[in-house]
Parts: sequence; C-alpha cells; structure tokens
Amino acid sequence: MFKLSEDGLKYVKNELTRYEVKQSAIIRCLYRAQDENGGWVSPEVIHHLSEVMEIPAAQIEDIFAGLGDGDSVTENGVSLSDAGAGGEIDNNANLTLVNGSI
Repeated sequence: MFKLSEDGLKYVKNELTRYEVKQSAIIRCLYRAQDENGGWVSPEVIHHLSEVMEIPAAQIEDIFAGLGDGDSVTENGVSLSDAGAGGEIDNNANLTLVNGSI
C-alpha cells in the first residue's frame, strides 16, 4: 500500500496552501507521489492522495481523463513524465505530460 513519506506529506500540504481551490494542486502533488512510487502513479497513489488532499479520487481521475482525450486511469496505473510534447495516453495506459501543464 502506497503512503507518502513525511517530506512528501509536507510537500502536499504546502501545495494545498498555495491555491484557492484544492484541485489546482493535483498535478504537482501527483508528480511528487510519482517520484516516491518508483516513477508511476497507481490507483493506490490516487486513493492516498485523495485522502491526504481531502478530495474525491474521482476528481483526480477526471484530470487524467481530460489529459488523455477521454481515456481514464486503469488498473495498470499512469506514468507522468516531463518529456514529450503534450498529454497523451499510449496502449499501456502511460500518460506523458509536459511539466505539469494541462
């Protein structure tokens, strides 16, 4: 089961204070969680972030659906990367995202 480190929790809590709306911090928090989870975002990561951020997991998944042209997170997880030219999902359910921009 995935859990953020103490530093990761501090990072997420700090990100939440930077934005008027919690959902605005999702992408940056996902990048942090990805780093702590060996380079990918699993459904467990999304569930944990939803608890820590106090927002529904479905809202985090909706961001992926928007970035992936209607595709959503699968049980295979999603990998965020700052390489690439835009958000796209390949056949292995990996998402490539440009530096946290939507």
